[in-house]
Amino acid sequence: MTEEMGTPAPMACVRLAGKERLDRLVFPAAIGGNHGETVTAVYVPATHEILLADDLDPGTPLARSYLVHELVHAQQFANRAHEHASCPGVLEVDAYGTQALYLRTRGLREEAFLLQVMGMLQGACGYSD
Repeated sequence: MTEEMGTPAPMACVRLAGKERLDRLVFPAAIGGNHGETVTAVYVPATHEILLADDLDPGTPLARSYLVHELVHAQQFANRAHEHASCPGVLEVDAYGTQALYLRTRGLREEAFLLQVMGMLQGACGYSD
């Protein structure tokens, strides 16, 4: 897949995980739970693992786009980009942007647009209600 996107592969192990485990990793109880959101994939820097929801169909472009997204995070951590980000959301801009590009090249323009917007919203550091 990294050949398709034109970037070198970061070092990461890809595993399947239940949504409950993914939700706990991203929305720990200490910060109030997940507020109804569910997590489809996550990169775990400490273990160099990409965890994908075990109910994803890897044969679909949308499911594979989540892997693309997490590969961007793995590459960001390998390049230590997280150490220079003004906020964690900045890392999402690149990840969602690459995911959206992947989907656009597969004809999924609406899904790509929505993910691009999500990335822009998460990258708005310092924005508050």
